[in-house]
Amino acid sequence: MATRGQASGAVLVLEGALAPGGAALVRDGAVVAARGAGRAPGRQPDLFVAMRRVLDDAGVSVGALSGVVAGLGPGSFTGTRVALSIARALSVARPGLSAAGVDTARLLVAAAGVEPPVHVLIPWGRRRVLLATLDAEGAVVSARCVARDPAALRDLAGVTIRPAVLDDVATSPERTVVVDRPSHEALADLVATGAVPLVAGAGRTLAPAYWAPSDAVLPPRGARLADGLHVVELAPEDLDDVVSVERASFDDPWSPAMLGAELAPDAGRIALGVREHDTGRLVAFALAREAGGEMNILVVATHPDRRRQGIGRALVRELLDRARARQVERVDLEVRVSNLPAIALYEREGFTRVGLRPRYYRDGEDALLMSCLLARRPAAP
Repeated sequence: MATRGQASGAVLVLEGALAPGGAALVRDGAVVAARGAGRAPGRQPDLFVAMRRVLDDAGVSVGALSGVVAGLGPGSFTGTRVALSIARALSVARPGLSAAGVDTARLLVAAAGVEPPVHVLIPWGRRRVLLATLDAEGAVVSARCVARDPAALRDLAGVTIRPAVLDDVATSPERTVVVDRPSHEALADLVATGAVPLVAGAGRTLAPAYWAPSDAVLPPRGARLADGLHVVELAPEDLDDVVSVERASFDDPWSPAMLGAELAPDAGRIALGVREHDTGRLVAFALAREAGGEMNILVVATHPDRRRQGIGRALVRELLDRARARQVERVDLEVRVSNLPAIALYEREGFTRVGLRPRYYRDGEDALLMSCLLARRPAAP
């Protein structure tokens, strides 16, 4: 049975959601070591190195840890994932290890020394910030993405907190508090005061805190097609047309049997096509599957004579709209590492590179795994 308590013994602190991020060690109510995560050119901060250096500085082994606390975000998706991966790995290796997570809004409020209700601004890409509003109890009551300009924030009233990394954001509330402390140090202080109750074995269930609505994670953009084209639902009787486009599009096409299976009526399958108004010719199609709050895009194909006209982009956007309607949280896909135009399209539509599947295709080529977040459930308290 899980037990709760204040930090005691040696507790590892990991925070990667906010730049610069890093690791710290808290022992018996005091911060005894802290290290920022250095960043190599073009790479994410290395929390693994920061963790190793902190443990070395404090003379503590991994086996001597009694707990781990990780930042849950929102913020850097990669940094948050790395911090949580380390916490989860430690909890698997040490089943009795206590753990806890702290979301970015709570961390910034504590670092600023301000009592809620407050507004909190969190980095969210190059052009936007996530505006989270906390009530008097410190709970997030609303979260939305806004542009990095005063007009988007002019209606705020009260106190607003923002990290120093948002120095290009102008706000116009009654008072703005800028947090310039490294986020891992601020989180370590929060742990040292006993304000973060640890739960035995909780590291295995730590999850990112994304309480922005789905249209704030990736705003709907709408499927726009040129005049004379329209999106249609595909059915088994469209198989011959789908096979024709597939064979014209790929050197290693799916078999008619495989394509036919994806056109069969099924609640978890999505099959869309683009046809010409005047001729009825199918010029593109997309197949996807949805289950358990996730969608996997299986194929997006456009006939060679209709490429570079925005048809593939329109199909991807239509699939994402369908995913939102089904309350899908994440959309994944695989694409050949050599298919640079497709990779560029997916990145423009909000997908990020999250992994590599060696020799995924029949000819031995690797597949790039890409993922797009549409929504995330709040982490459990």
